[in-house]
Amino acid sequence: MGEGKQMRELEKSDNLYSISNNENMYTLVSNGTIRAESVFYDKKMQRLIIAVKHYNTSGTYDTDYIFLDQNMNIIDCLKENEGVMPSFITAPDESIWVRLTSTNTDKIRESILPLECRDRIVKENLMTEFVDHYSISGKDGNILFSKDIFNDKKPDKMCRLIFDKNNLLKSRKVSNLPLPSKVMPALSGELLQISNALRPDKILHREIDFDMNIVRSREINLGLEYDFVFSINLSFDNECTFFLTIGNGMYQVKVDKNGDAIETKSLVSVENCNDYFYNIWAPSLIDKEVYAVRFNYESGSGYAIVKNNEIFECWTNEDDTSIYKDLVTGAAIDLNSSNLKLCEIISISNEKYALFFGTFNSDVREKELKILIKDLG
Repeated sequence: MGEGKQMRELEKSDNLYSISNNENMYTLVSNGTIRAESVFYDKKMQRLIIAVKHYNTSGTYDTDYIFLDQNMNIIDCLKENEGVMPSFITAPDESIWVRLTSTNTDKIRESILPLECRDRIVKENLMTEFVDHYSISGKDGNILFSKDIFNDKKPDKMCRLIFDKNNLLKSRKVSNLPLPSKVMPALSGELLQISNALRPDKILHREIDFDMNIVRSREINLGLEYDFVFSINLSFDNECTFFLTIGNGMYQVKVDKNGDAIETKSLVSVENCNDYFYNIWAPSLIDKEVYAVRFNYESGSGYAIVKNNEIFECWTNEDDTSIYKDLVTGAAIDLNSSNLKLCEIISISNEKYALFFGTFNSDVREKELKILIKDLG
């Protein structure tokens, strides 16, 4: 890690934001055009934090953090001065940190700083940027995973962020995971559980320690020839669960500790998907036994909520429309702009989750983003 300057607290942003509510659809409006960079729910302080890119008339942009309370009122707005493209992580004490692409150097470097109380940091540490695709939380800090999507012969990388007893970032350790690449990671105690797709119908399941030694390895037979697959829970000693897609259908498969499929359940079929799911994203845990699965198909995108092994909702959106439709209930939501697309799903409390709709294309500018709060009850 390199040396840098002592950090100062974030200052108030000069940009203006307001928020309105219409039946739990919240519209966040700015005095300029904005894009959501990342979002985070602070369970300890019970507040929602949205990092936005705020474009100025000069062509430059600011990175702002907007803080909202439990009632979705704006309680603060701070401007980031040390970098761009923030992503949120937590220390073991649940304090919030951000990973930034530093603007304090001409080189591409990463800076990892606390969101608040930055005066604890006596110098900025600039590190080689680690571009992650997945992250999981361990007892000593966050674990990030990166893969080379173009080269199967390159091993995936794991980056451990290790905090000291004062909950300050102590070190960062990058290791190569054993081949094959394109792993799906999970954490089980002091060991990592990683899996790889072995098409047409199998999974390679390995258990490794943090020195990258393989402790156990086996093949799992899912009993179905799949297109895409993600693990929900992985264990050598208990049942495992997988979400997978076949054509335009999504399925859940449970596997016993011997590695054989014991239950297969059809979750949903996207009728207007004439070909197949282009991909599914890594499922995110919303609540106990509740998962959100985002997906893309031939002419659009959407997400499904799987609750207690059953499909709870499945919303789809055609690329050129502003309407999301629920395949389960037939309900519809109109965002009033085809530029706004689902960009994040996060848990915000027990039995509630939030959907964030914003712009993906940097050439498309909107003065608002939308947040839909939904119940799981």
